[in-house]
Amino acid sequence: MSNIDDKINLEKKGETVVSLEPSIDPSIISSLLNTKPKNAREFLYPKMELEAIDKHEVLILQKEIEHSILCKKVLSESIDNKLVLFLEQQDLDLFREIKQFKKDFPAHTHQVALSKFASKHHSDALVRIIYGTPLDAAMLYDTTVKQTVHHLRKFLNNSEPSYSFLRSRVILEILKRQMFIVLEISVHDIKYRFLQIVAPFETLAKEAEEQQIRMQLTDKCIQSFIKNHTGHNEDAREYPQKEKQEKDWFIDNTFIKILWQIPFARNQKVFSKRSVPFDYERIHEFKGGDVERLGYKRVKQDFFSAAKRNQLVQSIILQCRVKLRSNSSRFSAITTLVEMGVFKEYYMLHDGPPNEPNHIDLKNQEYNLNKSFRLDLKRFHKRFGYFNNPVEEIREYFGESVAFYFAWIEYYSIWLIGAIVIGLVAIAYGVYSVMAQQQSYLTLLDNKGTPFFAFAMSVWSIYFVKYWKRQSNYLSFIWDMDDYHNQEVIRPQWKPTAERISPITGKEELYEPSSSVRMKRSIALFSMFLTFLVLVGFIVANIALTNFLQARFQISYGGSITSAVFAVFQILVFYPVYHKLVEWLSNFENHKTNTDFNNSLAWKEYVLSFVNNYGLLFFIAIVKPVIITSTDSQSFNYLGMWQQTCNIAENECEKNLIISIAIIFTGQQILLTIWEFAYPWFVAFYDTSSEKKIKGAEPEYMKEKDLVQLTRDVLSSEYASKVIQLGNVLLFSAVFPFAPILAWSNDVFEKRLDLIKFVDFYRRNFVEGANSIGVWETIISSVVYLGIFTNGVVITFLSNGLEQVIYALDSDVSSRYKMLVYKLFFLILYEHLLYIISSVLDYFISDAPQAVRDGKEAEHYIRDMWRAEEIKEEEDEFEEAFSEFQSLPID
Repeated sequence: MSNIDDKINLEKKGETVVSLEPSIDPSIISSLLNTKPKNAREFLYPKMELEAIDKHEVLILQKEIEHSILCKKVLSESIDNKLVLFLEQQDLDLFREIKQFKKDFPAHTHQVALSKFASKHHSDALVRIIYGTPLDAAMLYDTTVKQTVHHLRKFLNNSEPSYSFLRSRVILEILKRQMFIVLEISVHDIKYRFLQIVAPFETLAKEAEEQQIRMQLTDKCIQSFIKNHTGHNEDAREYPQKEKQEKDWFIDNTFIKILWQIPFARNQKVFSKRSVPFDYERIHEFKGGDVERLGYKRVKQDFFSAAKRNQLVQSIILQCRVKLRSNSSRFSAITTLVEMGVFKEYYMLHDGPPNEPNHIDLKNQEYNLNKSFRLDLKRFHKRFGYFNNPVEEIREYFGESVAFYFAWIEYYSIWLIGAIVIGLVAIAYGVYSVMAQQQSYLTLLDNKGTPFFAFAMSVWSIYFVKYWKRQSNYLSFIWDMDDYHNQEVIRPQWKPTAERISPITGKEELYEPSSSVRMKRSIALFSMFLTFLVLVGFIVANIALTNFLQARFQISYGGSITSAVFAVFQILVFYPVYHKLVEWLSNFENHKTNTDFNNSLAWKEYVLSFVNNYGLLFFIAIVKPVIITSTDSQSFNYLGMWQQTCNIAENECEKNLIISIAIIFTGQQILLTIWEFAYPWFVAFYDTSSEKKIKGAEPEYMKEKDLVQLTRDVLSSEYASKVIQLGNVLLFSAVFPFAPILAWSNDVFEKRLDLIKFVDFYRRNFVEGANSIGVWETIISSVVYLGIFTNGVVITFLSNGLEQVIYALDSDVSSRYKMLVYKLFFLILYEHLLYIISSVLDYFISDAPQAVRDGKEAEHYIRDMWRAEEIKEEEDEFEEAFSEFQSLPID
C-alpha cells in the first residue's frame, strides 16, 4: 500500500469538493468478502492505516469549515474520525476535559463519566458525543452538488446562494441555540457528510419552558399548595369526592367500564396527577427534577422522556431558519431546504440498535442498553406476547400520536370480545335451530334470532364509539394532552402563488388566493369522482365476468366464489394506486398545514377504500334484493345481457353475500397484513449492490437513513385498514356473525407486527402531541351509523329471519304487500330505535368520566395557584429592585 497522502485529493475551487479515491488491490477486496469487519473502512484500508485515515478525514472536514462562513465563528475539536463543532469556549474546554478523562480511565463507562461531570453545564451532551451513545437527530448532504437556488434570486437581490452557504447558515443557527454538531464522512461514499445534532439538558429545559410544556408536580409540592391556600391537609385535594363519584356509580362501575379499562389499568392516576406549565427555575417542584434528592445525573438523564426529548429537539431545529430576504418571513432551514435538495435527508435518531448485541461492533460506540426504549419495547413483547400492547411505553418513545393508534387498537381488540360473545350466542341459537328443527345449514346464520343479533351488534357499536370517547378523554388527561393545541408549521410542500401585506403583522407575506384554493379543490373533487367511476366500472366488470362464467359453465356458487376472489385482487391492486393518487391530490390542493393535509388525505383514502372494499358487497346485499323486492320478480337483466337472479325465498342472495364477505374479509386481511409488514422489511434489508456487501458494518445512525420514514401518512394507512375491518364487522354483521372472531384473530396478531414494524423497520418518527385519534373518530362514527342502516336493509330485504318473526307474530300474512309493509315498519322502527338509544346515551353519559372532569377542575385550580405564586414572586422582585433604586444617593 502506498502512503495514504497519495490517496487523498483535495480540490479547492470556490467551494470545497472532496474526493477520496484509494487504489485498492482487487485481490485484497476478494479476500475480505468473507470477513466481518468491525468498521466498514477496513475494507478500503489496512488496519495499520486506520488511525491515519481518521486524521485525514478530520483534516478534510476542517478544510471544509475553513472555506465556509463558519471559519471565524465556530470552534472545533476532533474525536476519532469526527469533527465536533462548538460556539462557546467553555463548552470546548469541558469537552477536552471529558475527553482526557476517558483517555485516563478507558475502563469507565459513560455512566461513570456523566456522574463525575453531571453538575457542569452541557455535560450530558458532551459525554454522549465522546462515549459514542446515540444522539438526537441527523442530516445528510452531498458536498459535490454545486447548485445554486435559482428560484430564490428575487428574494436575495439577484444573488444566488450556494447550497454550501445555506448549509453553513443552518449549522450556525443550530449552534446559536446551544446545541452541538458532530460532522463525519460517510463510510460508504466520501462525497457524503453526516451531520449529527445533540441537545444538552439545559437547552431542552429552556425550550420546554418557552413551549409551556406541561409537567407533573411532586406530591409534596401539591400538598404545600393545598395547605398554603386552603389551610387543609392532604385529604382536601382528593378528587373526585365521594358524593360526586356516586353520581356516576352505574356508568363508572359496570362491566363495560372494567372492560375498557383493562389495558390501561396501570394508568389509573387521575386522583394524584397535577401538571402545570414547566418552569426551569422551579424544576425541583416537578417530578424527577429534585437535584438534591436525585442528583444531577438522574435529573439530566430521566427528567425528559425519549418522546419529549425528540419533540423538543425538533422544535428547536425548526426554529433554525435561513433568512432569504429582509422584508419577508424566514424559510425553515430544514423542511424547506430538504425539499429544495440542500440536504438529502433529515431524520430523528433511535436511541439504540434494534437488536441487543452481545458485544459492541463499532469502535467507540457505547449503547446504554438499560435505558433504550427501543429495546424495552421488544423485551415487553417477549414477556407478554400477543395479548397486550405496552401503550405507556409506546407513548414514552413514539409520542402521543402513535400511542393513540395503539391505544385504539388495544381498545378495539378488547371490545371485539364482547362482539364475539354476541356472535357466539347467535351461532349457538343457529346450531340449535338446525338440530332441533331439521332445517338447512343456512339456518345456522339466518334464523329468528338474526334481527335480534343485528340489533345487539348495533347497540354494541354505539356503546363502542361512546366509551371510546370517554377512554380518549381519559388518556388525553393522563398524558397532559387535554388542552393540547398543535403548533402548526408550514408544510415545505406548500407553494404560495401571490404576495400581500399581512393583516396581522403588517409585513409582506406569501399566500394563496381563495380563488386558487377553490379551483384546485374542485379539480381534486372531480378527479375523485372520476376515480370513483373507475372503481365502480371494475366492480361492474367483475359482476359481468362472473355472470358470464356462471352462464357458460352452469356452476351454482362458483360465480360468487370467482367474483369474491377477483374482488380481493382488485382491492390489493388498486389500494397502492389510489393511495398514491389521493396523496398526489392532497398535495395538489396545496394545504398549508399538516393537519389540513392529513384530514384531506384520510377522507379521500377512506372514501375510495370504501368503494373498493364494499362495492361488490353492497351490490349483493342491497341493490339486488331491493330491485327484486320492488319488482316482485326473482331476476332482472344485468346490463341487458345476463339474467341476475336473487330468489329471496331460497336465500340465494344471502348465500352469495355470505360467500363473498367470507372470502373478501379473510383474503383481504391476510394479504394486506403480509404486504404491510413485507414492504418496510424489504426497503430496510434489500440491497443488491456489491458496494454495500463489501463495506460491512456501519454506525447505527447511518443505517437508519435507509429505513422508511414513519410519518402521519403511515399512521393514516394503518387507521384506514382497521376502519375498513371495522366496517366488515358492522356493515353486514346480520348475515356473518363470524366477522368479530376473524377480526379479533387478525388484530391480536397484527398489533404485535405493527409495533415490531415501527421499532425495527422505520426511522424514528418526528414526535407529535395528540389529544385523540383525530378525524378517524368522525369516520368511525359514520361507519357505525351507516352500519345501522345497512343491517336494517339486509334484514328487511335479504334475510328470511325477519319473515319468520313476522309469521310467528301474525300467521295470516298472505299478501306480498302486507309483508312489505311489515318489513318497512320494522326497518323504520329498527333504525329510529337505535338512533334514539344513541341520543339517550349522549344525553346521560358524558364524554369524559367523572374522575377526569374533577381532575381537570383540580388541575385548573393548581395552575391558578401556580400562576399566582409566579406573579407574587415577580412583584416581590420588582419591589426589592425599586427599593434598592430609591436608596441610591442622588448626585
